[in-house]
Amino acid sequence: MKRFVFLAAGLAASAGFAQPAASPPATPDDHDPNEMVCQRVQMLGSRLNAARMCMTRQQWDQRRQADRRDAERAQTNRIVPR
Repeated sequence: MKRFVFLAAGLAASAGFAQPAASPPATPDDHDPNEMVCQRVQMLGSRLNAARMCMTRQQWDQRRQADRRDAERAQTNRIVPR
């Protein structure tokens, strides 16, 4: 019985030292900020109507930041009825 306990403990300890498969390191987007990117954008008020918008990567990032800022501002500046 002692042998089994020691064997199980040894296997558990050696499993902790196993190295996972090497994965490539995470790198930030090294895309050109001036590259033109086109995306389909849903139009407000319709599930079916969508338009194709083309902007540079930098413009998409600026738009995404402005949208997030507007959403956060709308959530924090709520009017509470009395």
